Amino acid sequence: MSLDKDPKRWQNAIMQDKLSWPNHVSDFKVWDTAPRQDYRFQGIPFAVLINGDGIIVGKGQSVRGPNLGMLLSNLEKK
Repeated sequence: MSLDKDPKRWQNAIMQDKLSWPNHVSDFKVWDTAPRQDYRFQGIPFAVLINGDGIIVGKGQSVRGPNLGMLLSNLEKK
């Protein structure tokens, strides 16, 4: 989820940063976007890890650095 407001600049940043995953999302409503309200995040970057069943298994600081590797490893084992 992006908090961008300019579609062209957002698309250029995706290309410039060589972001290869297919699911880039933005509604260009900046901080008024529904996901920000749903997940109650106050700043960026903010990460949410969702398993294959659509269940949130981690968010915020818990899905960064070494913790992210551990969470992903645990998901692969299931």
